[in-house]
Amino acid sequence: MTSPLIFVVAPATPLPDGTASFEDLQVAQASGPSIGCSLRIFNRGAEHPDLGQLPVDGRLTGEQRRSSDGTQLLCDALIVRIEPQHHWLGIYQADPDDPTVLHCLDRVALSELSNATCWFYPTHDGTFLSWERGLRLSLEPGSIADCPEALAAAPYERSRLSVLWSLLGDDASLT
Repeated sequence: MTSPLIFVVAPATPLPDGTASFEDLQVAQASGPSIGCSLRIFNRGAEHPDLGQLPVDGRLTGEQRRSSDGTQLLCDALIVRIEPQHHWLGIYQADPDDPTVLHCLDRVALSELSNATCWFYPTHDGTFLSWERGLRLSLEPGSIADCPEALAAAPYERSRLSVLWSLLGDDASLT
């Protein structure tokens, strides 16, 4: 079985080329994106509460996504601010004989990758409230979450990469 791919988003210079250790990838990732925001979007219920009446402690999550008046949490996201003109994507894979040695499979500017735009809009009419809070972030190298075995066994191909650029298309700070 092929070892999973590891992804690093950082400026080109700190991305290791050739072989590297996981610690090298952590150092490179630390020079990558470090700011973002927490975003919550609610639809307003029958009583149309204002934002001040929403539970600040996050109770509108999980099984409790809707309050008694119908106010519902629609989006609870952490959004990393990535500047595609300044960041690259490094793709690495462990050596089958020594998993502590990672080989660089590819390094590519994010601006050169295919753009898979995703627009998020509520799917019904109504009044919506949003809450946003700026954050400082510490990111680690990433991998494919819940990677299907067939995908894990497939060879790496740059042509299969796409970058999701947008969450809310008409909000410049979320593009």
